[in-house]
Amino acid sequence: MKRSGSNFARVLIVFLILWFGRTVNSATVSPTNYFIIVTGGELLEGVYPDAHTSFITRTLLPLGLRCVGSMIVDDDRDDIKSALSYATNKTSLIIVTGGLGPTDNDITRETLSDFTGIQLRKNPDLIEQMEKRLNTPREKLRDNLIKQTMVPVSGGYLKNPAGTAAALIFEASGYEIIALPGPPRELRRIVTDELLPYLSKKYGFHPPKLTRTVRFIGLGQSQIDDTLKKVLKIDPDIIVTSLFEYGRVDFFFSMKNDTPENRNRLDELVRKIKDHFGSAVYSTDNHTLEDVVSYNLEQKNIRAIVADAAGGFFIKKIQESDHFRNILIIAVSAATNKKLAVHLKLDSDRWEKLKTPREQAEFIATGLVAGKEKILGICIGEPVKKADGYSVTVAINLAGGFSETFEASIFDLSDTSLFNLTTQILDRLRRRLIP
Repeated sequence: MKRSGSNFARVLIVFLILWFGRTVNSATVSPTNYFIIVTGGELLEGVYPDAHTSFITRTLLPLGLRCVGSMIVDDDRDDIKSALSYATNKTSLIIVTGGLGPTDNDITRETLSDFTGIQLRKNPDLIEQMEKRLNTPREKLRDNLIKQTMVPVSGGYLKNPAGTAAALIFEASGYEIIALPGPPRELRRIVTDELLPYLSKKYGFHPPKLTRTVRFIGLGQSQIDDTLKKVLKIDPDIIVTSLFEYGRVDFFFSMKNDTPENRNRLDELVRKIKDHFGSAVYSTDNHTLEDVVSYNLEQKNIRAIVADAAGGFFIKKIQESDHFRNILIIAVSAATNKKLAVHLKLDSDRWEKLKTPREQAEFIATGLVAGKEKILGICIGEPVKKADGYSVTVAINLAGGFSETFEASIFDLSDTSLFNLTTQILDRLRRRLIP
């Protein structure tokens, strides 16, 4: 009996040591894989495409983190929990997007709390930030706004520089869940400004590569890749990756070691690419097409007025650029060309004589800049159904400068097609504005 008890004690001690070691390791060893859960019924209905996955994976790649899966689920507690159960069995780091806002269907916060068993509490610092942001004392803040200041007691939060909903960190036993707000402008700022430093500090991640980004437009991804391999003949130790999105192509050129010699090699490669591809390259410094166009307008002291009869998507996208918001005077959206003309109080007698969408778009664009200087008028006409999709007339008029009208073709009226339309319009502007 004594011997049997002694053996049992030894086995128990070994088990506890192994278990304790496993627990410590799960909390301290850096994860190399992660899983993304994107919430939102509108994504499942095709109202919006999932742009979060491509942005997050592209941004975390330099840290050496690999995404092992991405899943879109409805704003439903059971669906989110099922996705979490699957994800936590795949990896120890899970990123969830969406559902942190003030509305009734913003249930991600409470669902994660329930799933992890980690309670939420109001954070006084976040309440103070909200008071300042909204210029409202806390006693007058609505309950649905106060809900956004609730953070996990085990974990914490990441600041949101562009909104009221902070990102949340749930530190559970054996895994960590990071929840990000859904609006693209907010999510992207948090990922670059807050999440990257957080992951680097906590897990000791350091970008293992030196990277240069070259952004193209007007060329296909495979065409660019083929030219890089056959004409420019990229050195084998330079890692090449790429991303195609909405008519724009990003290529990333990376090296494992950040040395002066490697920096010079990548800089020289970027120079050769720009020389070879010319105007097809619109950025080599991570700036978006929206930023490039609006920055050049700003440098020329040109401001913009936009009239959009194609759903207002163009207006929405350009306002994500800080530079565009600086130069945008008026943005008007309406369902038809005629409603735009009425809203802008253009000459109704002249309007009745216009017969074609082209004439209407040009009349509106001219009216936007009439009697003004250094003003760019952009009219995006109402989509006209064709056999193979839609045609949209776009008229551009720079007061005292150039004017241009063109027909853009899109497949349908989805956000993806309208994003491609936005790309076409901005590229036309870029080619006219930049020598």
